[in-house]
Amino acid sequence: MIATLIFANPWPWWLVVPLLAGIGVLLAWLYRRERKQVSPRVGVLLTALRIALVVMLFFTLLAPVISTQITRTTKDTLLLLVDQSRSMAIRDDPRGPTRAEQVRKVFDAVLLNKLQNTSQLHAYRFAASGAAFDPREPWAGPDGDTTDLGRPAAAALTDLGTERVGAAVLVSDGVHNRGPNPLEAAAKFAERQVKLFTVGIGPSTPPKDIAVAEVASSGLVFSGDEASATVAITSSGYRGQRAPVRVLQNGKVIGESYVTPGGDPSRDTAIISFRPQGDGSQLLSVEVPPQPGEANAENNVRLFRVQVLKDKLKILLIESHPRWEFRYLKNDLLRDKPVELTTILLAEPNHPPLPSSRQEWFKYSVIILGDLTPNQLTPAAEQQLESFVADNGGTLIAIAGRRGMPAAWRNQRLADLLPIVPAAEAVEGKELQLQLSPAGREHPITHLVPDPAANEKLWTELSPFYWQWPAASTKPAATALITTAVSPLLVTQYYGIGKVLFLGSDNTWRWRFKVADENFHRFWGQIIRWAARSPFSARDQHVMIGTSRDEFGEGDPVKVEARVLGADFSPLNDSEVTAVVFKDNQPLRRVRMEHVAGSGGLYRCAINDLPRAEYALRLEVPALPQKLSQAAALFGVRDLPSQETQAVAMNEPLLKEMAALTGGKFLRLNEASRLPDELKFLERREKVSLELELWDTPWWFAVFCLLIITEWSVRKWNGLA
Repeated sequence: MIATLIFANPWPWWLVVPLLAGIGVLLAWLYRRERKQVSPRVGVLLTALRIALVVMLFFTLLAPVISTQITRTTKDTLLLLVDQSRSMAIRDDPRGPTRAEQVRKVFDAVLLNKLQNTSQLHAYRFAASGAAFDPREPWAGPDGDTTDLGRPAAAALTDLGTERVGAAVLVSDGVHNRGPNPLEAAAKFAERQVKLFTVGIGPSTPPKDIAVAEVASSGLVFSGDEASATVAITSSGYRGQRAPVRVLQNGKVIGESYVTPGGDPSRDTAIISFRPQGDGSQLLSVEVPPQPGEANAENNVRLFRVQVLKDKLKILLIESHPRWEFRYLKNDLLRDKPVELTTILLAEPNHPPLPSSRQEWFKYSVIILGDLTPNQLTPAAEQQLESFVADNGGTLIAIAGRRGMPAAWRNQRLADLLPIVPAAEAVEGKELQLQLSPAGREHPITHLVPDPAANEKLWTELSPFYWQWPAASTKPAATALITTAVSPLLVTQYYGIGKVLFLGSDNTWRWRFKVADENFHRFWGQIIRWAARSPFSARDQHVMIGTSRDEFGEGDPVKVEARVLGADFSPLNDSEVTAVVFKDNQPLRRVRMEHVAGSGGLYRCAINDLPRAEYALRLEVPALPQKLSQAAALFGVRDLPSQETQAVAMNEPLLKEMAALTGGKFLRLNEASRLPDELKFLERREKVSLELELWDTPWWFAVFCLLIITEWSVRKWNGLA
């Protein structure tokens, strides 16, 4: 420590010295008479006191300051972020500790003390969100179903406000499956000049594992009919090893396929055909049996639900004249057991009348329009058809023809429903080979055989078409499934709550060449079953109701959507609609639904905090003749497979990139003992100047007063005025 006297208002020395000398001489001369009245000692004392007073006044004007330099140690804040998601419960060695237990063992009291010796430590645990915790207390077990590596870290940094944060330590396996790219959060750390040190846990190369990642099924199947499920299988360590993929109902295998992973890691697809038993909603599972050496079998099973319909599917087929497409399609649908077909051939003299009311149109699930012209449908019928799709959730299928569909409808109301804008003229006499679009490769309509590669090859081998009415363009919401060299051929779109499919040719009957009706029957059967599916899992005459999923995890909000038609089958708007949750046939919860303005009878709500169980959901609508709906949407709340178990390897590249972006480092868990040395920069030694303004201190004033009082006392003691 070094102390120095400085002056805040310094004068030049060549002026100060003569001035002080002159003042001393002047005072000695002014008080020369008083010195004659007292003893020499008293005279000298009085002169010295006066000179001291003047010098203090002079020094006060100079503002004397004592400046002291000291060395001070400061500690920046260290942010400790610990992953507590369910992937941290994985045991990389089946007989060893979990990842979370390994972290707790490494970050023991000794390491925490070393970190606190060099920093101000703040600890947070996180999964989908974060919360502060005391790392010296017992740690809670991993419980987060998803991991967000970005937002909780950025939120913790924000919570510390203006504190000087020098570094952060993020301990995780790097599994990120929720929220924006965590590099965005790393960029925020870099902006605040906070170095991020990532500590990775888990193997960099995935352990041996095979998982059911996704299940997509039709969701609807007719009793005794065959259904299919498209299953995505992820795997690591099983390249070239054939594994069975099974569909089970009540523990019994009802369908099976196989996957042979082509890579390591690999994502493969299995398409499984099965026939569910029973009627109504059936809970099924897809399962891959545990494979030799597999580290984690928890992700080998996934549940899904299908609705088995006992009632037949009512279809209305309207055609202008008996072309080949109509004849073969009519015969095929008549042989399809789940279908109840009504045919109206307008070329026949005594054909049945077209439906004349909304109720008559609405009794069908699918309406197929052939090569009709506008004069064959009244404006009222067009309006009712539009309502059939938009309000009732029906499906309209339009098959192109030479007489009217779709070109003659270009300026009609029906044109709004079609997913395409028709070209000016047809293409004829040219061989048109069919190709699946990227969306078509995944769509259930186009799965003529289960194997994806064989299916795509089959489409290139089907008999080509020789006539097409092309699309000049497709609507923004449309999806093309099949294309030719001319334009999209098979196009779908949603319209209101219903669907529309446009087929730009009437040549599918040609597929019967040499193979009878095998491909023709499967293609149209899959179109009809796709058309019959509804976004609502249950419906009756006036109510359509469904949930966003069939299965929910405990704590997930159950989102409900319903469409309600009034007694006259027009949309029921701004009415009192209540969702009633039943458990074991007893009402458990009632939630008022909100009407969606301008939606045509659409209502929504969310039901929260349902415990694990199976539920039925009905609607209560006082404005309807039957207050409680017959339609009941079934769903379950259960412990679903976590996303955390799908990717079990450490994401080392992501953790390294986050650290590098901030100037930090990546360490493995067994290298975490290096952290105190790496973070020594958080403890900083800096020289600090402490200044004491002498002229502004109480004791400076006290000395000045003491001099005055002493002079006054000496003068009084010696009889001076």
